[in-house]
Amino acid sequence: MLSKTLSQKTKVLIVDDSKMVLSFHRDMVNALGFEAECVENGFEALELFATGDYAVIITDVNMARMDGYQLTEEIRKMDEDIPIIMVTTESQAHDKAKGIDAGADLFLVKPLKMKALEDSIKSLLA
Repeated sequence: MLSKTLSQKTKVLIVDDSKMVLSFHRDMVNALGFEAECVENGFEALELFATGDYAVIITDVNMARMDGYQLTEEIRKMDEDIPIIMVTTESQAHDKAKGIDAGADLFLVKPLKMKALEDSIKSLLA
């Protein structure tokens, strides 16, 4: 379990249009000692982000209305420092480059394993 001393912020914002993936990632984030807040699209995520205090954002890429690339670009306009992890089924080099160019700190391919998530959050909050 991650130590909450890594960050005073204890909430993680998870954005994915799949209820199953949201549930899976929420359970993993909660097991790491964080409070997960989950939304199904980028617009909802922006609303929550504007009013919340998050340690990390985990976002899918392919979502209706606002994809993860657009979401990341919008968040970067508001906060240059918040760690953003893109988690997606898109695994091509150009997909990763597009995610990093949008402002993501890490680009992980689904299915996400608990150890990979924990290591990613640790490295971003260290």
